[in-house]
Amino acid sequence: ESPHAAKLGVTADRLEHGVYRIASGKKWLALIGDDTDFTPKEPWAKNNSGRGAKLQGEWEKASRLPFAARSQIDARRFRSYVR
Repeated sequence: ESPHAAKLGVTADRLEHGVYRIASGKKWLALIGDDTDFTPKEPWAKNNSGRGAKLQGEWEKASRLPFAARSQIDARRFRSYVR
């Protein structure tokens, strides 16, 4: 939770078992919940050096699709935003 979410009346009260609350208003969106017990499903890059051919191969094997691993897509999008 954050002070900003609290000011908007968005809290994690009564959220259990990985549940999230999504709330929105004019020019704001809040997603709130506890993910401390979440373990992401492999394959995923744990750092920048974890990306590349090995991760791509694991992703294609797991998904049976020739698409980029999620972290690679996100990194490319992020780089295009900061240019």
